Order: sequence, then structure tokens, then C-alpha cells
Amino acid sequence: MSLQIGGDAMHAASGRGGVNVKVVVIIAIVSVGLIGGALVIRHARRQMASSRALSEGAAAYRAGDWHTAAIELREYLAYHPEDRDTIEMYALACLRIQPYEQANVGAAIGAYRALYSLNPADRTLQETLVRLYQWVQDASSLTYIARAILQDNPNHPKAPVWLAEGLMGLQRPAEAGRTLSDFIERCEDDVAFDRSYVEACRMMAELAEQELTEEGERRAEDWLDRAVARVDESPWSFAYRAAWLLQRAD
Repeated sequence: MSLQIGGDAMHAASGRGGVNVKVVVIIAIVSVGLIGGALVIRHARRQMASSRALSEGAAAYRAGDWHTAAIELREYLAYHPEDRDTIEMYALACLRIQPYEQANVGAAIGAYRALYSLNPADRTLQETLVRLYQWVQDASSLTYIARAILQDNPNHPKAPVWLAEGLMGLQRPAEAGRTLSDFIERCEDDVAFDRSYVEACRMMAELAEQELTEEGERRAEDWLDRAVARVDESPWSFAYRAAWLLQRAD
């Protein structure tokens, strides 16, 4: 009897303003439906926005409107950050905007870094990033990528020179010199390294000349002579030595 009285009391309380379970359940169902519908609508809008951005960005790219292409492709990549073809298209658009601006070049470098992270063994991407780091004189990033390349491929024909260039930019001449001398000794008789050999000798000459001594100047000339003797068919070896001799004549 007491239980019946308690149940009747609870029912009465609900009727007098207590919690109505059915109403709560209905509200919850409606809320979930509204949230789900909103998410569906949001997803559809994002898809439409990304499709529009890609379409307009690609059209602008084909038309040579690099500024518009970069804006639209950047918007598309915000939704699809791993679309490799579009990342490359965006990077090229940024680099082709005239006049050159640091922000656009930085955006291109960021895009190529994203591509490199997806495929670090791609030599074309490696060299593209190296050239961009050289262009903006980012010695720290140049050193980093050169080390990464050498770790993956210790016999890379250019990476030791890139590494030394980065170290020189970081004002670490002793480490740069060791990198170059080790590389020169290793590739002394390998014609596959001819171009890099000449560059390494030129950089050793530059390091020697920075000593600002007569001995340093003598060793600088010796390095340039060594490049000519080793790669006598290379116009670069003769050009570097000629430029150095002309500078001394002045």
C-alpha cells in the first residue's frame, strides 16, 4: 500500500511540474537529429566550397593568374592537405607571382616541405627545396635537408657540397672544411662527381681566403688549380680560377 502511495505521489509530482521522462526523451531525439543534420549540411557546404576553390584555382592557374590561383588552391588544400598534385600546383603558383614577395616564397617552401614529408626519397623534391633554401639564404634548413639526404644516401653526388654551404652560412667554417675535404678525397677519381668536385674546390678556396693571410691566399689558388687539373674539361673550373685571378689583379 505504501509503495502504491509513493508511485502515485511521483506521478502526481510529474504532473505538477516535475521531470517528464517522455518529454526529455523527445527533446534528446530532436536535438540529436538537429545536430546530425547540421553536421551533414556543414559537410556538404565544405565539399561544395572545396570543389569550387579547386575549379576556380585550376582555371586561374591555366590562365596564368597566379595570385588568384594561389588563393583558391590554398583554400582547397585547407580541406584536402594531402592532394599532392594540387600542392605542387599551389607551390608553382606562389613562385610565379610577380613581384616576388617573401610571404609567397615562404608559402611555396612550405608546400614543397609538405610534399617532401610525403616522399622524402624524391630527388626532384630534394633539389627543389635545396635551390629554394639557397635562394632565400636559409642556411639552417639547407644544412638540415643535406644531412637528411646523406643519411638516406651517403653517396649522394651533391649533398656534401650542400651541407658545407649550409655550414658556411651558419659560420661553422671548420666543420664545413672537414666536410669538403672528406668529400674531395672520397671522389678524387670518380668522374660521376666532377661538377661537385669543382664546387667543393671552389668552396675550399673560399674558406682558405677567409683566413686573410698570405698562406690562405696561396692555398686558395692551389685549390682552384687542383679543380682545373682534375676536371680540365669543365668550364666552371677555369671560370672560378679566372675570376679569382682577376680579383687578385685588382
